[in-house]
Amino acid sequence: MQPFINPFIHWTVDQIPTNATVAIYGTGELAKVFLKEVAKKNRNDIRIKYFLDSFEAGTFNGFEVKKYHISQSYDIDFIIIASMYWPNIIISNAEEIRFRTYKVDNSIFKLSIVDNTRKAIFRRNARTGSKDIEQLMLRQGATQQYVDITDSQYKDYFKFAFTRHPTTKFLSGYAWYVVETLKLNVGERDHINIRPVLEAMKINCDKPSLLEFLITYMTLDESERDFHFWGQTQQLGNDLNFIGKLENIHIDLAQVNSFTNLFNNTSLTHSSAKKLEDYKRSVSNECLQIIETIFYQDYLRFGYNP
Repeated sequence: MQPFINPFIHWTVDQIPTNATVAIYGTGELAKVFLKEVAKKNRNDIRIKYFLDSFEAGTFNGFEVKKYHISQSYDIDFIIIASMYWPNIIISNAEEIRFRTYKVDNSIFKLSIVDNTRKAIFRRNARTGSKDIEQLMLRQGATQQYVDITDSQYKDYFKFAFTRHPTTKFLSGYAWYVVETLKLNVGERDHINIRPVLEAMKINCDKPSLLEFLITYMTLDESERDFHFWGQTQQLGNDLNFIGKLENIHIDLAQVNSFTNLFNNTSLTHSSAKKLEDYKRSVSNECLQIIETIFYQDYLRFGYNP
């Protein structure tokens, strides 16, 4: 196998060179978080010249927005991509050498569902029933946002999340976000962002192999993977008041309700039908051992046995 030269370079705000002049690619939630983090960390030396967008010009948070063209110099040092569609942007403009992808400081900013009335924050964690809980909360007036967990306004909020057995969580994500999306040929849609990365790594997308995926894609830095393949330890952090388990979701959700009254007169339809043993019957021991190595910290912290 040819060595992989990673085109998806990620930078935190701290890694942006001193006195750099940059353009920010993106005008969504991540772009807003980038501005908040720059301000929070007093990176006044970073000169943000303007923002870039794939489709149209305009304004964003007081900055000029230009439509991106690879042939334009823009008179900047770097283009910081602050968008969930970063793989598609990079692959579509492979000759652009100024791209760096923004890596959110996950110790500060967390994507969460926030209910200010009941003072509750739900920390999303993919493939753990999060979508169901999110929908229940959104219907009651909660909002999804990146929360600065160090902000004193959230000091008294009840913060909770759910985990899932690391092996079943990973294999569930792989079955849908790799096997099924590639089979259905929907990987090129802009909200499915794993195909461009797999193709850049020369991974066979016509006949996806779990072993190949594990020894190539899963060796990327966690922030460079799709969030469905992040570990749970760093993703959730250490500031939570309660961590439930998908395997006990109905019982654990009742405990959350006893503190927050979030789920009075509501029911959860989610049911995790496929169990660990079901997956183990269809996955080689070699693959299982690699998964266990990758997510070793998750097994320890959340009390799961491989």
